[in-house]
Amino acid sequence: MKTIKVKSTSSNVSNSVIEKELDRLKKRMSIANLSSASIKSYSRAVRKLYDFHKSNPRQLEYDEIIDFLVYLKNDLGLHWRTLKLYVAGLRYYYQEIVEDADLAARIPYPKEKPSLPQVMSREELKQLFAGCLNFKHRVIFRLLYSSGLRRSELLNLKITDIDTKDGQRRIRVNQGKGGKDRYTILSKTILEELRIYFKMCLPKIYLFNGQRKGSQMSCGGLRHALNAAVKRSGLNHERTIPQGECPVDIQVREPRQRAYTTSSLLRISTTNTTRSSIYSYYPHLSSCK
Repeated sequence: MKTIKVKSTSSNVSNSVIEKELDRLKKRMSIANLSSASIKSYSRAVRKLYDFHKSNPRQLEYDEIIDFLVYLKNDLGLHWRTLKLYVAGLRYYYQEIVEDADLAARIPYPKEKPSLPQVMSREELKQLFAGCLNFKHRVIFRLLYSSGLRRSELLNLKITDIDTKDGQRRIRVNQGKGGKDRYTILSKTILEELRIYFKMCLPKIYLFNGQRKGSQMSCGGLRHALNAAVKRSGLNHERTIPQGECPVDIQVREPRQRAYTTSSLLRISTTNTTRSSIYSYYPHLSSCK
């Protein structure tokens, strides 16, 4: 008699369990109006926890969660900031989805080891701008420097976010850090360069397109552009590209530099309004005499 082999479905069942858990997590975070970046980060933490133990995260004990975090820190060598994101995701999952607040509170955050950012002098900034591969990259980094934009804010900029109505020059930042909208400054010089860039590249929808028209420039593309500019300029890679995140918030080294000298590199008009805006992004400048 011929025997019929039955294929095991245990792996399919396990995948179904974790997918349901992740679906609950994403829906809960969506209703809480958390950012897409947070949803992605927290979901990754729970997924990795499942991949490590191959068990339903709901059924794990405290020690098993700690084993996972030790693996991330010691075996994978994750930076404490990255580890902190994993802990935040797991604490949210166990408090809001599993509804075990006691367990969530016991998961420890890593001890912070803050460090000063690697900052650049005015001469180094000039070298960086001169080292850009093309005019588009040069405009990108000069815009980042002059307007105090974050990486995600730059990548999400749309053409319509450049506001020049009624003689104003400003940039509308939609859903910035904390999901908040705000305006930031736009210098006259950078506006002129943006107009030249627009005529040259004819972007669609987003101010800076990726490989396809109408698509966003990726973080990888931005990082590649910066690495190329650093290499061509001859700057020290370690000093200009901090580890961990895509570096775009370029600062000036001289701590007592006044607002007008900060803006002079890009020829920004130093009206009272502009000075107030600069101080809001670089608070240490407000105490300069």
